[in-house]
This record gives sequence, C-alpha cells and structure tokens, in this order.
Amino acid sequence: MARAGVANVRFTPWGGIFGPPKMSKEIVDRVVASWAIVLARPEVKGRVRQAGVRTAQFDPQELSAFVAQQLEAYGRGVRAMNLSLD
Repeated sequence: MARAGVANVRFTPWGGIFGPPKMSKEIVDRVVASWAIVLARPEVKGRVRQAGVRTAQFDPQELSAFVAQQLEAYGRGVRAMNLSLD
C-alpha cells in the first residue's frame, strides 16, 4: 500500500470458514472441532507450512471480531485512496 501512495494501511491475506447466518451452535461446534482435527494431522501441517501459511484457530466470536477489524482496515484503505463504486 505504501508503494501505491497510501501510508499507514496494511493488508494481510487471511481466510476463514464461514457458514450461513444463525447456524446452530451444535453444527458450529462440530465444524470447529473437525477443522481442528484436520489442522492437527501431520500431513496437513506439513503441506500448510510448506505453502508458507500460518494457521490460527479462532472461536466464532473471535473470528467475528477479527472480521469486523479487517473490514474497518479495508474501509480506511478505500477512504484513503478515495475509491468509490461510481
């Protein structure tokens, strides 16, 4: 962003697993637990590290807070660059 002339804006690529709004807690808990099992598998860990990806596991509330923070950061970048959808 600095090379594009926008100071103090930093974007880091990230991803998450999302479901439909109001998904039952039971299903959310199963998805979270299953994902933890998959990420703990040695062959998955190795492939992920080999790709240069760091993993972190957030609970749904932490992920929601992180997404809100990221949206604010992206919004600051858009405003700093004077972008619009016109």
